[in-house]
Amino acid sequence: MAQAANQQHCQGSPVPSQSFGAAPPSSGSATTAVRPRQRVRARRGQATDPHSIAERNRGRILALIRNPNSSEFKKIQEVDKERSTVMLMGFSWKLWELAFIVLYALAFYALVIHRSLQLSHDNSHRLFGLRPGWILGRLNDLSDPQWRNFRGNLPILMLVFGIFTLVANSIRRFYHLRARGMSFIWSFLSFCYLSYLHGACVVFILLISSMNFFLVKIFARTKYFVYMLWIFNIAVLLLNRVYEGYSFTLFGANLAFLDSYRGTFRWHVCFNFVILRMISFGLDYHWFSFQDSRFDQKKHMQGCYTCRSGKGCYFALQERSVPIDKYSFNIYLSYLIYAPLYIAGPITSFNAFAMQLDIPQKNYSVGQIAWYGVRWAISMFLMEILTHFFYYNAYASSDIWKNLSPLEIFIIGYGFPILVICPLMGNNPKVG
Repeated sequence: MAQAANQQHCQGSPVPSQSFGAAPPSSGSATTAVRPRQRVRARRGQATDPHSIAERNRGRILALIRNPNSSEFKKIQEVDKERSTVMLMGFSWKLWELAFIVLYALAFYALVIHRSLQLSHDNSHRLFGLRPGWILGRLNDLSDPQWRNFRGNLPILMLVFGIFTLVANSIRRFYHLRARGMSFIWSFLSFCYLSYLHGACVVFILLISSMNFFLVKIFARTKYFVYMLWIFNIAVLLLNRVYEGYSFTLFGANLAFLDSYRGTFRWHVCFNFVILRMISFGLDYHWFSFQDSRFDQKKHMQGCYTCRSGKGCYFALQERSVPIDKYSFNIYLSYLIYAPLYIAGPITSFNAFAMQLDIPQKNYSVGQIAWYGVRWAISMFLMEILTHFFYYNAYASSDIWKNLSPLEIFIIGYGFPILVICPLMGNNPKVG
């Protein structure tokens, strides 16, 4: 029987079709087949298709509009009203918060300015370092020696900077000099400038700079060089402060006459910026020696608009190592004593300086540089206003503050850092 059935199937007898949900074909057997379960399957993506969801939502909204008295429609209206109320309360609360902050700031600064003016007026005859001023006949607080020296020498400094910049740029364009040639020019001009500022104390600057250069060249490829570099420079910084820039009599009585030619500016105060430059040179050379640069030029180009436009941004100049011939003593020395940035900065890394010494920056137009000069002039004028009306530094350098109330001590402590920050407001490291 089974063999006959198989033979009939192979000869092409029709196979009963399978249908879901329909009655099975009747058979003569006593048993009845179980009805299969009807399966309705949605099309792929129909349940989450945005078009299908939008259609269902549109139908629901139309049904609610046709029947505005339904409970669901009223519930939606109540939810929207509560949401609008919450948003309005949050906005009004932010307005009240902003008004409170503004009123608090106005009251605080009104109190600080009023008490500061009163303190400056009441104790002006007891404070030291006040000089006749030029604003409304008031005295000028020149008790800080560094600010007093900078302010007093400002006209000659501006004249020297103008002449140096004009001479250097003229020589560059006429002789087509690159980094090596320009480093000689800037070293010579800066050395003349330092001789005016520090007199015979230039010897100390050259000696310490040479020691740091040889330390870098000898130990830059060693494992513990970074620690050596920081220890050396911090030690120099502390010794400069302890010995107040060193007296020539420490090195022999026959050199005592050189103490009479120490210039107009204390060299060890300006040398703080030189310390930072020496550390920058050492670390850049150390990373160059180990090829330890994590700067990805392609990745940086993708996210930097300045570099994509064909210009070089400061970050790229700072992170990209320069060729080995740029780490010479001449370029190193011109970097340390570069005249336009010597006194007040800003500080730039050695890599960025060497690259811009070779190819001057073209990112900033004459108008942008002129606006930087305007900002600097505004900062200087603001500094003059502060020193004419608020004698914070004179209080800090005297013992009168010990007799003041806690509120008055707080006001002086709050105002004193402003005098330190204000001269730096016009500095922009990217321009330098």
